[in-house]
Amino acid sequence: MHWAARTREERSEFVSLFTDLLERAYLGKIESYAVVRSRIIPKRRSVDNRVRETGLEYRLHKKDGRWKVYDVIIDGVSFVSTYRSQFDRIIKASSYTTLVDRLRGPGEGKASPAERP
Repeated sequence: MHWAARTREERSEFVSLFTDLLERAYLGKIESYAVVRSRIIPKRRSVDNRVRETGLEYRLHKKDGRWKVYDVIIDGVSFVSTYRSQFDRIIKASSYTTLVDRLRGPGEGKASPAERP
């Protein structure tokens, strides 16, 4: 409705202004993120003689000139989302202190990956 009421010149100006706004607001942020997609192909075939590929995706953020991984996604499952959900359940069921105690685990205050929530 609003667009249809605009002249060709008004539409052109709006597109130009909006493009400039998006570039100023988001382009710098967008350029500092990246996704690397890959597949893991096992050497062995499954019982039904098929090759079962596993999708692997790294999400990266560029900070101080260096790319850093902030999430790993395996077959569509995000490590960050999984841990966020687990941590939320522990905090709601018990407390933040319980979560931290579980993360510390036995010994020197660090849990092995298998012991983490």
